[in-house]
Amino acid sequence: MVKKGTGILLLALAVLTSFITKKSVNEVEAEKLILRNSKGKAMIHLGFEGDVPYISFISEKGISSLKLSGGSVPGVLLSNDQGKVISTWTLLGDGGGGIGFADKDGGAAAILRGGDTPSASFFAAQNEPVAALGVVKEIPHLLIAGKTGSEGVLIHGGEPSSFLVLDEGGKVKILISKHGVYQGKQEKEKKDNKVFSFQDQAQLFPNDKRSL
Repeated sequence: MVKKGTGILLLALAVLTSFITKKSVNEVEAEKLILRNSKGKAMIHLGFEGDVPYISFISEKGISSLKLSGGSVPGVLLSNDQGKVISTWTLLGDGGGGIGFADKDGGAAAILRGGDTPSASFFAAQNEPVAALGVVKEIPHLLIAGKTGSEGVLIHGGEPSSFLVLDEGGKVKILISKHGVYQGKQEKEKKDNKVFSFQDQAQLFPNDKRSL
């Protein structure tokens, strides 16, 4: 036999449960939310890094394989099984969008960017572009360079369209255009004199420790 007090309590719980299940939840407040799978393993994190909101999808190995962040510089990051960021999609400094592709260790391999200087670039071990096709100051350029420095050839469609041979410091040594052939004199090399100046690498490749 159910006691009177117990019966009233059970009735109250039944009414309360019915009320909760039928009522829709319009708002949930929390600083961090973790969703777990049937095995109890955390698979999705939703929270903040400082004041920047993010959502992270965790792999079976416990690594954040896909991360979406908000804030003033939103982005998408893909990571491999070693936890290295191998691809990013984010907002760049000039207001355009950029996609970065890294090697398995997180080092810069290729960049596809929009904005004021749209381009496709491919990198070597020293973070110098070995090939780049893009538009700089409304002039199309094609760069083919060595593995280090700015030595290489540059074709640009300015006025006049030209073919340039560059030394290690980025100095023009030979120029061919409709006006003829120019061979420059040997000049003292200047530091950090690059044909293309690439920014935002640190943002696109957070695991790349090589100097820019």
